[in-house]
This record gives sequence, structure tokens and C-alpha cells, in this order.
Amino acid sequence: MTGTQLDIGSLWRSAWARVAGLVVVAAATGLVLGLIGGWTVGATVGCAVFGVGAAWVRSVVHYRRVCAALSGLVREEEAGEAGARFQGLDGRTASLIEAVARRVGAGAAYRAEAEHLRATMSSRIEEATRRVHASLAALSLTDSLTGLANRRGFDEKLKDLVSSAQRDGREVALVAIDLDQFKQINDTCGHARGDDALRALGEVIRGCVRDRDLAGRIGGDEIMVALPGVNDVQASRVTQRIRERFAMHEHAAMGSKWPTLSCGLALRVADGADDADELRGMADRALYASKHAGRNRLTRYAPAMAATSKTA
Repeated sequence: MTGTQLDIGSLWRSAWARVAGLVVVAAATGLVLGLIGGWTVGATVGCAVFGVGAAWVRSVVHYRRVCAALSGLVREEEAGEAGARFQGLDGRTASLIEAVARRVGAGAAYRAEAEHLRATMSSRIEEATRRVHASLAALSLTDSLTGLANRRGFDEKLKDLVSSAQRDGREVALVAIDLDQFKQINDTCGHARGDDALRALGEVIRGCVRDRDLAGRIGGDEIMVALPGVNDVQASRVTQRIRERFAMHEHAAMGSKWPTLSCGLALRVADGADDADELRGMADRALYASKHAGRNRLTRYAPAMAATSKTA
């Protein structure tokens, strides 16, 4: 009944119209029967008809009181102000109206709770969707074997990192790492052994770098690590730590051949790199210098390496 408007005036007009009709009918009936069967019979029947009409009018008045009380209680219940008056109503009717009003109030509470649940579920679904999208985006930029960034993810983040460092005037060290004789290990010990070496290297690197550092697998057995805000001494220490921990990894003691690491180091400010691509080229040339010098070492970039051939 929420929002229902009871037209009491129309109800009364209809009731009085019916009463007037009953009076006319009663009078006409009494007159006819008086002419036919005598005035006593006519008066008796007319009074009986009028009595039935009066009883009906009383029921209409009672119905009006019930409707008015119910309408008022519904409005009070919706407003949170239960306590309608039940003048002229018997206890059973008042109890019935109270029960109906409680149901109406309960319905409003249920609707409010349902709306709250709907909003909560909608918010949770949106949050879960955002997490899934973020996870998928992260997976698309992650190398599944090493757990480091893949080439695409590394290139995008390295450009952002170098651009940010240029604006702030900060140093960025870039280390290029290569597993020595990786192809021979795959050929003689199987690709599973090579995968073990790559997984171990990814694990070691993740344990040696900071959250703000960037590490990625560029392709094959080549890994790069970007270290913002460090000088050449600090970058060399991090690289040496990676080499030592990789050499002592648990897989290294499994009996088959375990690769060593060749590394090249270049710095954005100290070596004069204008952008991420140039910095990466400098680190690559330092890496190839390590390869040419006999592998299993770290080589710092020098301007003389600019014309070095990239053949290992």
C-alpha cells in the first residue's frame, strides 16, 4: 500500500447515494405492499428493507475507519514512526492492521538491505575485475621461465626509468648478463638443464635487487638489470653478488655442467648515454668485451668499445 491515496470523499458520496436509493426503494416497496396487502404489511417490509440498508451503511463506516487507520499507520511505518491511532476499531481489527503495517515496514527494510547488498556485490565485482585485468597485464609483460620482465615489459619500463632519471638528473646503471656457453649446455645436458639455469638466475636476481630496480629477460640467455640512483661501485657490487650467488646455487652441485656469467656495465650520466637505447647499446658492448676477454667476468663500459664487434 506504499504511496496509495485512499479517496475517502468518493467513498462517502457513494455510500450516501446508496442510502438514498435504499430509502426510495423502502418507501416504494412499503407503498405498493400497503395498497395490496394493507398498510401494516407495507410498513413492516419497508422497515426491514431500511434496516438492511442501515446495517450496510454501518459496515461502510467501519470500513472507512479501517482504511483511514491502515493508511495512516503505513505512512507512519514508512517514516519510522509507528504508533497510529485506532479509535472506533475493535481489538482484532487493530491487531490485523498492525500486522499488515509491520509487513510493509519489513518490506521497506528488505528493499534497503537488498539495495545495500546489490551495491556491495557490484563494488566487489568491479574490484575483482580490476585485479584480473591487472594480473593479465602483468602476465603479458612477464617472462614465465625466470619470473622477470619479458623483452616488451623491460623495454617499456626502461624507457620510462631513463626518462624519469633525465628529468631528475639521476644516474641509472644498466647491467647486461649472459650465461656462458649456454648453447653447449643445452646440447650436451638437455634443454631442461638450460631451463634450470635460467630459472636459478631469475631467482638469484630477484633476491639481489631492490623493489625499484628493473630486471628482464631480453631473449635466449641474455638478462638485463637496471639500477637507478647508484654509481659504478655500487652497481659493480650488486653484479658481483649476483655472480657469486648464482655460482653457489643448489642446482650447481647437481653434477652436470653449470654455466658461469659474463656481465657488462654502463651508466647513463657517467658514460653520456642520451636515451635508453644508447645506454642499452653501451651495456651490450661491455658484455661482449667480457666474452672476448675469456668470459666469467664483469667489464665496465669504455668509449673505446664503441666500435667493438658484437660477435661472441
